[in-house]
Amino acid sequence: MKTLFKSKEMGILSVLVLLCIVLAANNSVFLTVDNLQDILKGNAVLAILAMGMTLVIITGGIDVSVAAVASAVVVITGHLMKVLPDSPGSVVLAFAVAIVCGVVIG
Repeated sequence: MKTLFKSKEMGILSVLVLLCIVLAANNSVFLTVDNLQDILKGNAVLAILAMGMTLVIITGGIDVSVAAVASAVVVITGHLMKVLPDSPGSVVLAFAVAIVCGVVIG
């Protein structure tokens, strides 16, 4: 138990808790359900990528190209949605691009 409180992760957690307390005291909207939902929705893509990367690292297949492929697919999806507005084809094409990138990179 002593080593738990002396770890650097505990220091980071303490700063995070302190920051949340200060923000909650200064802003009445900070701890509302709507704000927490906005934070979770805004970070959903990063959380999904992080879970995938965690599984890749655990299995020993270190792959650093995930962020590059994700960025490329986001740019291509944005362009396709601009060219093909209100079309589910743009999403299907974006998935196809992601699959092709995954197959090519390995």
